[in-house]
Amino acid sequence: PINDSIDTDPPTLEDGYLDGKVLVLEFDELIQAGKLRKSRFKLRAGKKRIRVITAFVPEDDAVAILNLKSTLPATTTSLSLTYKDFKGDQNSKVIQDLDGNDLESFRNFDVEIL
Repeated sequence: PINDSIDTDPPTLEDGYLDGKVLVLEFDELIQAGKLRKSRFKLRAGKKRIRVITAFVPEDDAVAILNLKSTLPATTTSLSLTYKDFKGDQNSKVIQDLDGNDLESFRNFDVEIL
């Protein structure tokens, strides 16, 4: 018998928004809970890099939460996020679904500023 219930598709980032110093990333499926390596994220407001101080996925959720060092200036109109997943399968501190499929790297994802 063939088990077709195994998911081999990586999660997809559907939305991202910043509320104060908290950046929330929403995915199309549940994500494995735990701490994420903050160095995988690069956040930019124009040419200025914004520091991520912590990143984690709450238990039983389809979101990742990134905490920023400081709030953005009120004049900031655009924010972009890049995430790097190294080739190969990592099993800790990366964004992955419950079946262990890693989120693929992406560049310059537009983040909504609330």
